[in-house]
Amino acid sequence: MQQLVYEIDPGDKVELNSRFGSTSLAHKCLLLVPAIAGAILHAPLYGLAKLIVQSFFSDTDHHDSVMLGILLLTYPAYIALIAVLAWITFAPLYAIILLLALRLPRTLM
Repeated sequence: MQQLVYEIDPGDKVELNSRFGSTSLAHKCLLLVPAIAGAILHAPLYGLAKLIVQSFFSDTDHHDSVMLGILLLTYPAYIALIAVLAWITFAPLYAIILLLALRLPRTLM
């Protein structure tokens, strides 16, 4: 277990970068566009789930578990709704690309 845990002082940036590396500014800027698109795309579902949890489950200690359950149960329907709206609004090809783009991060994990 000792080999799996790194003890690095909080101010030791050299050791931190040698162990884990650093991300370049270009890489961060490149990932900024899909990160913003994902945040905007998922904000309505998250906001609605958060509103439901705060309204009905704020007095319990398990509000985070309820939030996770709501998101896990509603996410497939939300993705299907987005795909149908993209199919109707744009074209079938864009809907397929959108479905693949939304599915890709989960397959990489």
